[in-house]
Amino acid sequence: MVKLPLLLAAAVVIVSVGAAGTATAAYTISATGVPTVEQFTNFAGTSAPSNWTVAGTGSFAWRGQNDGAANTNGGYSYGAASSTDRSVGFLASSSSTTSATAIATYANGTGKTANSIELKYDAELWRVGGRASTFDVARVRQRQR
Repeated sequence: MVKLPLLLAAAVVIVSVGAAGTATAAYTISATGVPTVEQFTNFAGTSAPSNWTVAGTGSFAWRGQNDGAANTNGGYSYGAASSTDRSVGFLASSSSTTSATAIATYANGTGKTANSIELKYDAELWRVGGRASTFDVARVRQRQR
C-alpha cells in the first residue's frame, strides 16, 4: 500500500513496470501474489523516496517534514511531528505555478509475463489551501528488454 497525501496541484503519479535489470532503481516483484508495500516509514522529505523519481516545475524543492502547517511550495514528508508514520506529498500555494510528477518504478523479477498489476494506495489530506488540488494516477507503462 502506497500512502500519498492529497495535496497535489496538478500532480501526476505514474507507475512504470519494466523487466528486472532496468536502469532506474525499482521495487522488484519477485513472486506473484505477494504485495510490495511502501509505508514511507522515517521518510525525511529532503529528497525523493527510494525507487521514486520526482520532477517538479517552477520553484519545486524538497522541504523536509510537514504536519500540515507549512505553506511553502514543494515536496514534503507529511505526518505528525514525532511520528515515523510518514507520507510523501506535494504542496502548491494559490498563486504558485509549481507542480510535480512522481514516478514509482516496479521491475518484474518473476520470470513470468505480467498480464495485470493491482495498485492500491491511501490518499491523505494534510492541508487545505486556496487552490483546487488534483491527484491523478496517470498510467502504467510496461518496458521490455
